[in-house]
Amino acid sequence: MVPGATYNHVYWDMPSEQSRYSYVDAATRAGFATFNVDRIGTSNSAHPAGEELTIAFGAVALHDAITALRSGGVDGRRFERVIWVGHSYGSLHGWEEIARYHDVDAAIFTGALHALSPSGLAALRAASYPAVADPKFAGSGLDSGYFTTRPGTRQQLFYAKSTADPHVVAVDEATKDTVTAGQLGDLDKLYGLPPEDAPSRRVTVPVLLVNGAEDAVYCADVVQYDCSDPVSVARYESRYYDPRAHMKVLIIPATGHDLALSTTAPLVDRVMIGWARRVAAGG
Repeated sequence: MVPGATYNHVYWDMPSEQSRYSYVDAATRAGFATFNVDRIGTSNSAHPAGEELTIAFGAVALHDAITALRSGGVDGRRFERVIWVGHSYGSLHGWEEIARYHDVDAAIFTGALHALSPSGLAALRAASYPAVADPKFAGSGLDSGYFTTRPGTRQQLFYAKSTADPHVVAVDEATKDTVTAGQLGDLDKLYGLPPEDAPSRRVTVPVLLVNGAEDAVYCADVVQYDCSDPVSVARYESRYYDPRAHMKVLIIPATGHDLALSTTAPLVDRVMIGWARRVAAGG
């Protein structure tokens, strides 16, 4: 499980009403082993120079984690099958890592499509500032290449009003993390690529795309597809994946960017777990 920009492992395991807001708990109850990571540059992981920490850099570190899972380097157990579960930048890291190493058996990419909302991107940039200027990271020793969101901006950026839990939003603000200059710089490069050159085009394992219909980052004022119409999204996204991925698309109504932290999270969990079971069984 790979979280997105300005998030860490808490995204997948929110310390609030675990039965609703923890995909870790939901997947574990369903019989899956889960490995919830802090991407390099966040929380308990190392923090190299922010200008140098790119998506490709992060993909190398995540490949090391998958290698450890398969080799028995995590608690001495060898896992024969691994499914990538990413959110937002965690999905973008998946595009890069899987395209390069082909080391997972399937992938669930949430909160990540191939067209960005102009207004959503502008709002994200306006809400971002150096992490050391934020009270949460004062004295952290982070360099000027690390950024976070301004206080009080996360609900507007990442949630739909009708499915936002105020308590969860408050915990989200309290546990927010960082994104690096290197990773932000990759965004323009990645979204400037034609479909045939996109890293996701080299993903050949089964893929499930899950997105909120009211995602301000990927749906608002986007003209390439209509997020209220899964067929429209699938038609556009299919250009960016190898046919062997057998890409499936799920759009969750009345839900914003943070699918795992919205009140619709149990529905998202059920669909993702059901799909993972079918893939694990070879279906």
